[in-house]
Amino acid sequence: MDLINNAITVQLPAYLSALKVPTSLDQAAGLDFNDWLNMLPVVVAGSIVLLAPVLAAVKMGGGSSKKKAMVNPTIEKSKAKVVHMCTFSEIEDTAKDGKAAYCRCWRSGSFPLCDGSHTAHNKATGDNVGPLVINCKK
Repeated sequence: MDLINNAITVQLPAYLSALKVPTSLDQAAGLDFNDWLNMLPVVVAGSIVLLAPVLAAVKMGGGSSKKKAMVNPTIEKSKAKVVHMCTFSEIEDTAKDGKAAYCRCWRSGSFPLCDGSHTAHNKATGDNVGPLVINCKK
């Protein structure tokens, strides 16, 4: 414990106060190799502190080259784009109790209508997606 205490209270302040930190380009040009070498630990530690959030984001997939999970895992995968169009009367025909629920999680077995598959999806992924509910009552 004395070794750590000595390093923090004596050696580190002495090291930092002895550093020749340039405040201008002229001062930087006047530093010799040993001055630059003495600053290396500070530069490395500072770089780690500044780059840690970037590296964490990359590790979590923020900048990863890995392929992201698809929103639509199975529905009409042979098409370039899945589009469904319907008229209001078609919505009224499928409505139960005056309401029609349309899937937004892409897991419904009766897609584009919601069958409640989002509940299992939400539990498995921590997501909070639910259906689009259209009230057909006037």
